[in-house]
Amino acid sequence: MSESEPSIANAQRRGGAGGARRCILHVGSPKTATSSIQYMLRKNRRRFLKHGFLVPESGQSRNGAHRILVHELAGRPLDETEGVSQKFDHEVRKSDAHTVLISSEFMWPILRVPSQAERLIGHIRAMGFDVSLVVYLRNQPQFINSSYVQASTALQQGDEFLPFVNRGFARNNHYAYSHWITIAERHGLTVLARPFSQTVRRGGVLEDFLTTIGVPSPGKFDTAVERNRSAGPFTVAVARELVRRIGTPGRLTPRQTAACRKAFRAEFRQLDIDDYDYCGLTTPLAAEIEQRYFDDNARFAAFAWGTSWQEMFSSDLGQSYEVNDYAVTGVPPERRALMAEVLGRLEPEIDAVLAR
Repeated sequence: MSESEPSIANAQRRGGAGGARRCILHVGSPKTATSSIQYMLRKNRRRFLKHGFLVPESGQSRNGAHRILVHELAGRPLDETEGVSQKFDHEVRKSDAHTVLISSEFMWPILRVPSQAERLIGHIRAMGFDVSLVVYLRNQPQFINSSYVQASTALQQGDEFLPFVNRGFARNNHYAYSHWITIAERHGLTVLARPFSQTVRRGGVLEDFLTTIGVPSPGKFDTAVERNRSAGPFTVAVARELVRRIGTPGRLTPRQTAACRKAFRAEFRQLDIDDYDYCGLTTPLAAEIEQRYFDDNARFAAFAWGTSWQEMFSSDLGQSYEVNDYAVTGVPPERRALMAEVLGRLEPEIDAVLAR
């Protein structure tokens, strides 16, 4: 199987019996165009319904994610989830759609907790559905680099890149994928796994998703979603400095955290500077990461695709990298004054938030 070839046919043959209704749980993973897929689901709700796919409105946010819904179904209700599961049940029962689509990258950690997974999946199966998972996976060096950018710019951590990588290694193989085999076997699930590779991205991830779930006419869907480029080294460096001023992010209240992020994001929207594509990787470090996950990736690829990880990610493996992290390269002379200016404006705002 080539990396651009969807796995839906084989997966469906392994899946539900006798034409039973399906519920597809799109679980991410994070940093694999999940937000774009969710936006498409919400924007094309009526078009999906014409093809027999229900995208529930219950517990769906404005950006299309079902975070509220999956937390309540898993027994982890958020403040704003009151009555969401009942609304979901009613919405599904009154629909004659053959497939229900639920999307949230927050299912990624939920499904790793057996009791929460059992509650979530059990609720859906009790409604008469076979359950399938759609999961997109990245080659680990690219995934870790992207995760670092996200965690830094969300003001969730202030470590430099290498300590961040090592912390992930120490967290029980945080970046390994074979746990999906365990989840699938424990709960009797079909896993429709797709490589979030350069080849798939060039062909269009949204189109790949539509084909994977079995939409008959992907070309008729509105897939015009703006792709966000990842933040650059300047943005990451400013975020790190702010987190160091804040201290341990976990000590903030949710309201304080939201206020700090709001101030940070507002500053960068106003700046509108050319700062993209942070890279903390070196070529040797990327090779070390790939080697570390070689056996686990081989096991998962054999399970999901019946082939090797190398074949599925031929466009991503063995790349060369050049670090642009200011902690390594130093702040470029032309950015020093701007960095001092931005921090000078943000630090009083952050101090005011901390004083509340």
